[in-house]
Amino acid sequence: MQKISFKLRIFAIFLIPAISMVYFTFYFVTMKYRELENASSHKFFAQMTKVTSNFIHNIQLERGLNAGYIAVKNKNVFKHKLLEQEKETDEAYKQFISYYDLQKKDTNKINQLIFYKNTQEIKKILKKLHFLSTIRKSVLNGTLSFKEDINYYSYINQELMQIIYNLTTVLVKNGIDASSIYRLEEFKECAGLERAYVYNQLLSKNNSQQRLFKIEKLIIKEKNTQQEFLSDASVKYLKCYNAIIKNNLEKNLQEMRKLFFENKLSSKSAKEWFKISTERINNYEQLSMFVLNSYINSMNTIRKKAENSLIVASGLWLLLIFAFLLLMRILNKLIDKEAKLIDDLRISSYAFKGHEAMTVTDPNGNIIKVNKAFSEITGYQPSEVLGKNPRVLKSYKHSDEFYKNMWLNLHTKGRWSGEIYNKRKNGEIYMEKLSITAIKDNKGITTHYIAQFLDVSDLKKAQDEAIFQASHDFLTRLPNRKSMMQKLQEEFARAKRHDFFDAFLFIDLDGFKKVNDNYGHSIGDKLLVKVSEGFKNCLREEDFVARIGGDEFCIILPELSSDIQDAINSAKIVSKKILFKLSNPFSIEKYQIQISASIGIKLFPDGTRDINDIINKADTSMYEAKRQEKNQIVISQE
Repeated sequence: MQKISFKLRIFAIFLIPAISMVYFTFYFVTMKYRELENASSHKFFAQMTKVTSNFIHNIQLERGLNAGYIAVKNKNVFKHKLLEQEKETDEAYKQFISYYDLQKKDTNKINQLIFYKNTQEIKKILKKLHFLSTIRKSVLNGTLSFKEDINYYSYINQELMQIIYNLTTVLVKNGIDASSIYRLEEFKECAGLERAYVYNQLLSKNNSQQRLFKIEKLIIKEKNTQQEFLSDASVKYLKCYNAIIKNNLEKNLQEMRKLFFENKLSSKSAKEWFKISTERINNYEQLSMFVLNSYINSMNTIRKKAENSLIVASGLWLLLIFAFLLLMRILNKLIDKEAKLIDDLRISSYAFKGHEAMTVTDPNGNIIKVNKAFSEITGYQPSEVLGKNPRVLKSYKHSDEFYKNMWLNLHTKGRWSGEIYNKRKNGEIYMEKLSITAIKDNKGITTHYIAQFLDVSDLKKAQDEAIFQASHDFLTRLPNRKSMMQKLQEEFARAKRHDFFDAFLFIDLDGFKKVNDNYGHSIGDKLLVKVSEGFKNCLREEDFVARIGGDEFCIILPELSSDIQDAINSAKIVSKKILFKLSNPFSIEKYQIQISASIGIKLFPDGTRDINDIINKADTSMYEAKRQEKNQIVISQE
């Protein structure tokens, strides 16, 4: 009794100051950590806003240059500058998306909240940007109208501005004046649209009354947004505004506007208009960056103070840890080591109630305990498996040698881990990541085995899908060019080794560009899927078909014959099947689409040096088929 009382006194001596220290240090650390976390989040928001604003700025500039390129007749003068700007836009996009990838991985609650608020906008932007290369090609080819160009780029900017709105809203809710940023973005977008409309109109000499009305509305919105900014801006931002925004530039812009509306500006003035309006927008972008950098600097100051406070708190925590270590040392000398208590502590030290399924067995491998996650994964209730061997989960997909190696590792190393197929109660086979550990007593004798496992079926499926996507075309689900090259290399070596002939077919659809132009790319994509299905219906199981380009396909016909003439005849039969299949109109949505193909064939090995030689000769034959009025088959004689 005296011994127990003494232990309680020791506990009390250490516990009272420890609890007090824990309470005050925990409160202090929590408060400073929140300050640090909030400052880091707000800094990150400001940085995200900067890269988003920069992306918007480049999109606006590309849109403005497109407006002139679409209208001008001598496009070579504008092309170089437009291509340079496209590179700048791509670089800004990389910075933009990298920040959102960082935010996606961030565990900070505020950052996660903003990420999920912006998820829909990001999805819309990525979906729209998927067509950016196509839009750019259409601009350069002169097949895109000014209206289509404006609508496309303006849609992207509206979604990007919504992201900035979401970011600045959080900053405002946390007591930071960030509404000025969004107003500046609104102003820049209106000014960018005005620049594009006027630039296009000057170069195209199209005095559309509707466009003039649109430009007037944009100017009014610019003035209103500018006034809102000036009304709410702090003294600091007003000083910066007066330093950056040049009155003479505004005056020149107003004079050009007046001449434009009086129809006194010619196409020669377009370059000067673009220069002045761009310089003006750049000034407002500079102002926006000043505002954001001010936020970042203030957050850095707060963050630094919080970090210093946490360093002090860390020292207090070290003292607390030292006190606890001292307490443990004293108690270890006083508390009797009972065998049962050690066993209980050793078993309970594992996270038995975690998300991982756990099984505890005796030394003979009989189950004595399972957790809830075990039942959720396997379907077995504890009462159904207690006292039984874990082999009730056996899937019979592994050899006896596999299990022998597992037990050999357990007996020699005390542990085993790996992936294994097991079977649920309902008979379903699943893959799990399993780790088994042997629990030993002080004498090194195994007293229990603990198995921990996770169902990784979904992860395995995701990995398999990723591997599939790397080697297949995303649209048609056919193998891609990389897979085709590997397959062709294999068949080339096999044909040379066994002395028989294979055939390589290079197929290009005739008139596919017109389908895209007349019906749109979504119809063109659906047509490619149907054409792919048609190819597969014309082939043997051992034949190989791949999509290697936009409307280019190739087919490998292995083991046709040891006689070259028979092989040629077989390749022709397959090719004619394909042309016949394509000759029937394809029904897609409300359209009936007629299409044909040109096919170039190369038998191999037949003197070919390597697979590139095969592809080049088949490609040459395909172009010869196109020259022969298309929908033809040409066999390479080289």
